[in-house]
Amino acid sequence: MLAALALLLAGFLAGMGICGFIWASGERAARRERIERARRRDHAAVPAMLWSGE
Repeated sequence: MLAALALLLAGFLAGMGICGFIWASGERAARRERIERARRRDHAAVPAMLWSGE
């Protein structure tokens, strides 16, 4: 009985660890996407500012 509870706890903790890893990798991907989107937006605005000054 005690061994079964230990296995259930180990499985639960392993599942939580896997879910945490998946969540963290999704957050990293979203952060990279936001940074890349901001970089493209900032670079796209530069030629418009240069041309509007002339």
